[in-house]
Amino acid sequence: MIILSDKVLRQIPYLLGIIIMLYIIKPNILFKPDGKPRLYGIGYDDNGYKKTLYTFQFIILIAALFVYYTF
Repeated sequence: MIILSDKVLRQIPYLLGIIIMLYIIKPNILFKPDGKPRLYGIGYDDNGYKKTLYTFQFIILIAALFVYYTF
C-alpha cells in the first residue's frame, strides 16, 4: 500500500484543478480547433494542423512541478 505524505495529499486538488481548467479552456497551443490534442513534432499532421512541441502531458508535468514547489 502506498502512503502519501500530507504535503502531496494537499497538492492533488490543485493539480486536478489545473488539469480540468486546461481541458475546459483548450488553449490553441495544446489543442486543434476541432478539440482534439495536437500531435508532437514539427510541421503539419495528416489533417493539415500544425504539430506542437508542447503536448498536454508535458504541460501536466510542468504543472505538477509548479504545484509541488509552490504549495
